[in-house]
Order: sequence, then C-alpha cells, then structure tokens
Amino acid sequence: MTSAHPSRLSQSTGRRVGTTTTSRLDAFLTGLISMDLPLGSDLLHSRAEDAFTLCITLIADAAYCEKVGTELHRLAAKAAGFAGWMAFNNGNHPIAESRYQTAIHLAEMSGAVDLKTYYTMDFAHQQSAIGRPVMALELLSTVASDVRRGRTSARTAAAVHAISAEAHAILGDSAAHTKAIEAARAALEHDTTPQTFTPNSWVTAPVIELEAGYSLLRLGKPRQALPHFEVLNNGAFPSEQWPREAAIHLVYAAKARLGAGDVEAAVAYARRAHDFLDRVSSTRASQRVACLRRALSVHQRTPAVRDYLDRPMT
Repeated sequence: MTSAHPSRLSQSTGRRVGTTTTSRLDAFLTGLISMDLPLGSDLLHSRAEDAFTLCITLIADAAYCEKVGTELHRLAAKAAGFAGWMAFNNGNHPIAESRYQTAIHLAEMSGAVDLKTYYTMDFAHQQSAIGRPVMALELLSTVASDVRRGRTSARTAAAVHAISAEAHAILGDSAAHTKAIEAARAALEHDTTPQTFTPNSWVTAPVIELEAGYSLLRLGKPRQALPHFEVLNNGAFPSEQWPREAAIHLVYAAKARLGAGDVEAAVAYARRAHDFLDRVSSTRASQRVACLRRALSVHQRTPAVRDYLDRPMT
C-alpha cells in the first residue's frame, strides 16, 4: 500500500487531477458520512477504508497543483478520520488509533484546523473508551489553544469540551467535569452553521445533555444523570434518524434507572434500545446492549426483566 503520510502538496508526474475530481470525492465522502448514523459501521467500514485508500493513492500517484494537492490532503484526512471512527465502532482499536493519527497529520498538512481538532477529539474519545483518560486529556491539550482562540467551529469546540468532561469523569474529577460540560454548552450558543452531513454534525445541544448524563454515571451519580436523559423522551434527540446512537444512549439511560433502583423503568429503556439495535449494524451498540443485559440479569426475579431477557440478541 502507498504511504499514509505523503509530504508534498503538489506533484508534476502522473495522471493530472483537478477540482472536478476533488469536488466529486468530497461529495462521495459526504455521502458515506451521511449513511453512518442510520446504517452503522459494520456495513460501512470497508467502504471507509476504500475511500481512504483512494485518497492516498491519488496523493501518491497523480499530478496536481498546490491548490488541488491541499484539498486532496484535506479529503484524505477526512477519509482517514472516518475510517478511524468506523474501526472504533467495530472495536478495532489499533486500526482506529492508526487512522486517527494519520487524519491528524494530513489535516495539519492541509491547514484544516477544524478537521485536525475534530479528529484529535475523536482520538481522545477512543483513548477514554479503552481506559486511557489521562492520554485523552493530553491529546485534547494539543488543540486547546485553537479552541480557545476561536479557530474551530462551535460544534467542534463543544465536542472537545464534552470529551474532556468524559475523561475527567472517568478520573473522578467532578469539578473539572462540570466546568467542561458548561464550556460545551456555552460553545454551542455561538453555533450558527446549518445541520449538514459533516463529521461534527452530531454535536447538538441534546447530545451535550446526553454526554453530561453519561459522565455523571461515570461519576457514580445515577440520580443526577436521569434528567439529562429526558431528551430521549421529549423528541429533542432524533432517535429515528440516528438509531445506533439512540440505542447506545438508551442503554445509559437504562443504567441510570437501574442505578437509581428503578428496575422496571430500566427494562423499558432496554426494550427501546433493543428495538433500535434491530435496525442498525453496529458492534459498539451491540456490545452496549449486551452489557446492559448482563447488568439486568441479576434482577431476574422481576417478571419484566425475565421477559426482556428472553428476547434474543440479533
């Protein structure tokens, strides 16, 4: 395979490509990203890898001017980061880590500050997910200056703060968690961009509330987490459009109910999570539901729990 870290922004040998090619490639990547939330990573991972390989091959083998080369590097960063996100959702953390590192490198080469910051945030999220919250905070510190100086979009800034809150919660730092969640909410107050299928299109006010609830669970505060999950009940979160994320957030809502001692309400959330899981192909979502089922299994004396656990995993 060609190098994942090309170093030139212009090249004179090979088949010449121009802005028509980059525009079509951008549209292709946007289409892939738009299918992530409704379909899930299991179906799209290989397509994401193909898109990444195509971008890297063009950079290595085609001829292009500096303007086109800069855009090719930006698109390669976008493709690498998306492939990293797909690998993360599939539980393939070594590949996810490699793709995120490549995405950050390529975004920096192309001057795409927002994209570099976004995939640094994604990388930090992946590190927290595998039990490395200190590494997550170290990664986020590398983009803190760009966030502070307003060089990123409001949504990317909010995502950075939300993932920082998650890492602080894992470390048990309640005060730092609260400060980061407040910063995420404040960042979104300045968001005026339309809702399009960009990598950070998922970053909305309801999602920040869900992230706050998840982090409070991490802090061992299930009762305090409960109000944040109400966005799953009042229509604020687009569950029908985002079935994978709906399933995952409903699992956390169920765990909050379980932690608060309301087993039957936890089962109700579990059933809803399972319904969404039936509509999407995602290893990460399946693992979350399976984990919830294990947590519920200790309550099998409750008829609702027994009935739910009789439902097979898909």
